[in-house]
Amino acid sequence: MQLQMKPIGLGPLRASKPTVCPVRVQASTHTGTRSRVLPIFNNLKPVFGTGVAPRPAPVVLKRHVSSAAAASVAAGSPAGEPALPKASQTAKIVSLGALFFCSTFCYTILQNLKDSIVVTAVGAEALPFLEAYGVLPLSVCFFMIYGWMNKTLPDKWVYQAALTPFLAFYALFAAVLYPAAATLHPVHLLESIRSALPAGLVGLAGMVVHWSYSLFFCIAELWGGVAISLLFWGLADEVCSISDAKNVYPLLGIIANVGLVAAGAWIKNVNNSLAVGNSVLAVQLLVGTILTMAVFLMTVKGWVYDNFVPTTGAEAEEAHRKKEARLKKEKEADSTPKGGLGDSLGVLKRNPKVGNLAVLVVGYFIVQKLFDFAWKAQLRVFYPQPAAYQSALADVAQWTGIVTMVLMATSKYVFQWGGWTAAALATPLAMLVSGSLFFTSAVAMQGGAGALPPQVVGTLIGVGSIAGMVGRVMTRAPKYSLFDPAKEMVYITMSKEEKNEGKATVDLVGAYFGKSGASWIMQALVLITGSMVKAMPIMGLAHVLVSLAWVKSTLSLGAMMKGTDEAHGHGAAAPAAAA
Repeated sequence: MQLQMKPIGLGPLRASKPTVCPVRVQASTHTGTRSRVLPIFNNLKPVFGTGVAPRPAPVVLKRHVSSAAAASVAAGSPAGEPALPKASQTAKIVSLGALFFCSTFCYTILQNLKDSIVVTAVGAEALPFLEAYGVLPLSVCFFMIYGWMNKTLPDKWVYQAALTPFLAFYALFAAVLYPAAATLHPVHLLESIRSALPAGLVGLAGMVVHWSYSLFFCIAELWGGVAISLLFWGLADEVCSISDAKNVYPLLGIIANVGLVAAGAWIKNVNNSLAVGNSVLAVQLLVGTILTMAVFLMTVKGWVYDNFVPTTGAEAEEAHRKKEARLKKEKEADSTPKGGLGDSLGVLKRNPKVGNLAVLVVGYFIVQKLFDFAWKAQLRVFYPQPAAYQSALADVAQWTGIVTMVLMATSKYVFQWGGWTAAALATPLAMLVSGSLFFTSAVAMQGGAGALPPQVVGTLIGVGSIAGMVGRVMTRAPKYSLFDPAKEMVYITMSKEEKNEGKATVDLVGAYFGKSGASWIMQALVLITGSMVKAMPIMGLAHVLVSLAWVKSTLSLGAMMKGTDEAHGHGAAAPAAAA
């Protein structure tokens, strides 16, 4: 899964806890920020991607100074804020980069482990059921618990407290549950009832029978939303000012994708050198890597908190007062009736820009999910063993990181030379072409191209294999360098009222029909056809039709954007300036 570049905006204030600390110079009396509990639908798959926005004023940076300097500042000399030392700024960037690298490294390992274990043991048919009936309920439970942690625990320990249950389960799984899976899973029960079950329910039954694998899948799936979107970006927003964010966040994005590449290399090394033919040892080595990095994560996070988060008593009192006022306001807002799906559909009819944007967002999620499910099912045909499956996923992770870094470096020029339409069309066209080739290959492997000569079918299979890898990369790499910036540029052309209404509508419709819709579509197809493989022709047709609708809406939006630019006299320079 690809990692999001963090947008810059304004975030809520948080209450800092008063502590006793050495004599330090405070660069500002402005309060820190606190991550709010993110809406649950924004944290599913994440992954990986949302976080709270940076604070609106320079963050307080604590640094040790001499007694004379401390006395001088206490006496009121000199006027104005002291400049941050270059060494301190470098330490902040290095520490945040280390946190992001390790979080992404662990995320990549967990993504590979959960998919390889479940798909090779249960089948890809279980994936839509796991996401609907496993990941979603656990996400709701976690964010309820996180809300309680946020209110009751000292700020310094929320990060550690939130990650500890995940790490404890990963350790339990690697040490006990996975080695004893043959004893713990009543596979004989599944075999005895398989003939009585409808073919479409075998995946759901397999999910229940292989309960430890399913539990690991769901808890591993939450890592991206919790460790990266919520905890890491919450800390980054707390210690970085807006001026910091403009320089630091793009660098963090590069570091995160380096983490993808490094994790892919380590997974292949474990499976090909350190644990050849021993799946239990491979899982234990990979989980041991995660636990080791987690200790480093918590240590670095504690150091960042001690050195870059304001903790003085005066600031804590002021922040607490503001936090109480904010919580009261949020409580009042929660009790106010909000527009539902019907109101959102009305906005889509009234505003063509919002309607086309909704098609873009829903189209992306449906196409990406359909391709993911199909590709993982087909990958099992080529790589039926967990180690080989993990290595194939590791190759994709490495290429995803490399392509993302290249697109991040060149996206500005795509907008400048090709304009908004060309940049926005890059993602759907890449997914349409690679997806069409992949699904054609999948149908050919089933014998759907039986009338063709064997050489032609073999060529289709080879092309489809490459197209599958390319499609997997292209469903992620362009999103945060081309698709998301292009989407946000449309909002720039709207009035404030249209922008607020449009964002709320697109987010709601995207959650209803995009993120959840693809899982429900796949469940229906599996129930009707009996397996993911048999559903391939219908999935391929749906993939093409949704992609074409996405392209059509992009072209419509491109015409609207061109008209808006010409009306304001911006011409072709507007997209490049926005990028």
